[in-house]
Amino acid sequence: MRPKFNLPTQPNHAHREEGKTPPPKMWNPVAWQASPQAQPRALPGHSSKLAGQMWLLVLLALSSAISYSVISRFVLTAVVVQGRSMAPTLEDGEHYILNRWIYYCREPQRGDLVVLRDPGHQDLAVKRIIAIPCESVEVKQGAIFVNGNRLIEPYLPLGTRTFALDQRDQIVMMGKRQYFVLGDNRSNSEDSRCYGAVRRDQIIGSLTK
Repeated sequence: MRPKFNLPTQPNHAHREEGKTPPPKMWNPVAWQASPQAQPRALPGHSSKLAGQMWLLVLLALSSAISYSVISRFVLTAVVVQGRSMAPTLEDGEHYILNRWIYYCREPQRGDLVVLRDPGHQDLAVKRIIAIPCESVEVKQGAIFVNGNRLIEPYLPLGTRTFALDQRDQIVMMGKRQYFVLGDNRSNSEDSRCYGAVRRDQIIGSLTK
């Protein structure tokens, strides 16, 4: 007669009977214990390989830090505008990219938005180049004249007028490496009308969004 199998299908039957004859032993736990010879051992050269990987990580971190420093110093830097001297072109709190590399490739041009070392406060400022080296600038009748010709400024709000700070006509002659800069907010900007022309070495780079 074939043995009787009772397969439980309910939770309260947590066992099953497989006949009276006990099943044969299929394996001996003691026999499968690892011998001392079977214990894992460090492979030759494993420590040196790990040390090489650590040195590689250190070199990668160091090169990344150096690359970031070089890029920030000579190529691109993120900046935040503070103040309203360039409103409405640039608003307070807006984020821009300072391109330091561009003036290694060319000279600053009229109309460029530049970051410079502000002669008035010994910090950084954003202004617009109005005149380049060897040009004459005259502020009169609420307008800007460069080399005797009235400067058209489409970037300014309609009706914007530009006056010298003392409300009198002002004439400035640029030297070989000098630039005349103004803020677009002409009624609230400290610029070349106050501290005169800026030198080429005071201009750090051009601003882009």
